[in-house]
Amino acid sequence: MHVFIEIWNAKPAWLSLSGDERGAFMGKIGAAMAGIETKFQPVGWGVADKAFPHAAGEAYFAVWTTETLDAVAEFNTILTENGWYDLFDQKNIVGEAGPPDPVIGALIGL
Repeated sequence: MHVFIEIWNAKPAWLSLSGDERGAFMGKIGAAMAGIETKFQPVGWGVADKAFPHAAGEAYFAVWTTETLDAVAEFNTILTENGWYDLFDQKNIVGEAGPPDPVIGALIGL
């Protein structure tokens, strides 16, 4: 199982849009994602708690799981082609989830 985590902030271009324009854009993104959503299991979306110690600077997040990296690549292509990255400063984290021991071993081996 692969985990796909998105963290983002709105860019000034998003903030300059009217509420109607924002709604229309989200509708466009939703329609574009309609076919790919079956390849992902949503864990959840949220507004980040910036008061938490060592918090990331991003205000929003979404967490997904999927069986293939191809699905993540397809997801990213849809966002790119539909202008998501023009309106949001987003960082992605993608990796295969598993037990902690291999990660701890990798850290020790640095």
